[in-house]
Amino acid sequence: MKKRRFPFFPFFDPFGDMDEMFQRLMEEMEREWMDFRDLAEEAKKRGAVVRGYRITIGPDGVPKVETFGDMPSMQMPSAAPGARKPLVEVNKKDNEVEVIAEMPGAEKDKIKTKIRGDKLIISCDEPPYYTEVEVGEVDPDSAKAEYKNGVLTVKLKPKQPPEKEIHIA
Repeated sequence: MKKRRFPFFPFFDPFGDMDEMFQRLMEEMEREWMDFRDLAEEAKKRGAVVRGYRITIGPDGVPKVETFGDMPSMQMPSAAPGARKPLVEVNKKDNEVEVIAEMPGAEKDKIKTKIRGDKLIISCDEPPYYTEVEVGEVDPDSAKAEYKNGVLTVKLKPKQPPEKEIHIA
């Protein structure tokens, strides 16, 4: 790309490397468009492609970027082939952990949830969804789940450490 010269600034370019930066941005956008075209072709073959990003900022001020969707790179090893990773939100309070998962099209009786260690596993066979969500130490017997309008809400109580009496010496 040819650099511009301004008659009123004959010795330098007041915009610096703006042209080069713009060119790099355009090339990146073109690459992303090509990826999108590939996704569109894949979608035609197998139905639909869902992909997205969720950005949150934690209490420590550090931003966290999470992906969701049904791209092969987003699938978990134990997921069914073609399973989507639903958009999930985890709200931790003092006496409750609430997990909200968007699973449009799923039927209530086909959704399975289980707790393994400190993770909540959510899956569905039709349409295929799968995700593992870190919830910390929770009491599995306290779990309550509700599915309404494509949104699964699971509420769990944190595991309370056993009480131990301390003897004063």
